[in-house]
Amino acid sequence: MALAASVLRDGWETVALSEDDLPVIGVPVGPYLQQASPEALAAFQRQLQRLETEGYTIWHVPTLLDIEAINQWHRRLVFAEFAREHARLYAEFCPLYRPRTAAIIEQGKQVSDAELDDLRGACLLLRDQLEKQMQQAGIDLWATPAALGPAPAGLQSTGDPNMNLPWTTVGFPALTVPAGVVHGLPLGLQVVARYSDDELLLAWAEELEAILLISR
Repeated sequence: MALAASVLRDGWETVALSEDDLPVIGVPVGPYLQQASPEALAAFQRQLQRLETEGYTIWHVPTLLDIEAINQWHRRLVFAEFAREHARLYAEFCPLYRPRTAAIIEQGKQVSDAELDDLRGACLLLRDQLEKQMQQAGIDLWATPAALGPAPAGLQSTGDPNMNLPWTTVGFPALTVPAGVVHGLPLGLQVVARYSDDELLLAWAEELEAILLISR
């Protein structure tokens, strides 16, 4: 990812970390984290314990306490933008769209331009709130389970995106570090940095991966 980004993105600056440059990790305690299954949470706790053993500081911080509302308005925003992007094609080829995609577009068409502006504004407000909280708590990265549970078997679905959803909403860079398996299926650790801290996130994630790879 870092190599590709250095080629594709203008102004990419590779970060060189010192041995003592360990990020302070925040765990978002509350309803957001409680969305994860007991299996995912148990694996997450093992991952955190491994990082603490390696000298990482971990703070448990209540945040995203209104996650149900965030989940709802995020989807209305995405559906609205999706409907607008597909407006011309959908009008002409509606019968050719798969039912689930057509249903999303129909829902998105119900969102007015005024509401869409409000939803986009809500994203920026939530971003500001999370960045202020990180600053106040001295957090460099958020860490969470990468998904609600182990990866689903088969190719029909990529799983529920709710653990990634709020970070996507606010535009924070997030990635998943391989960190073990549950029932033979992968379940990684998601790490999230501040807006535009992509280079730092990738540099820190490389160190986290090396640690978690040993403990898998």
